[in-house]
Amino acid sequence: MVGGIVTVTQKPFDWQLEEQYALIHKLQPQCLVANNHHHTPFPGEDIQIFERDLPGENKAGLSGQSIGRLPLSHARPSTSIGGTTSLTPSTSHQRS
Repeated sequence: MVGGIVTVTQKPFDWQLEEQYALIHKLQPQCLVANNHHHTPFPGEDIQIFERDLPGENKAGLSGQSIGRLPLSHARPSTSIGGTTSLTPSTSHQRS
């Protein structure tokens, strides 16, 4: 079972995220999907990530996006694990 997937994608490349998210939710309905792309959430994402900042702040210059209606999470890249993003959820969320 997969509990969550965090991606880090940026435009202009067409990642076909909506289709990927739909497939993830079809195969693992309980899986939370998040993307550390520094934008308001895209369709299919379950939580919104704010990198190195609290929601509503932009002290690090990476989280100036609007606060969406999804549960929020703070992400802090961890260089000790090769740059993997670790999430510290500020609220719990389960897919319905």
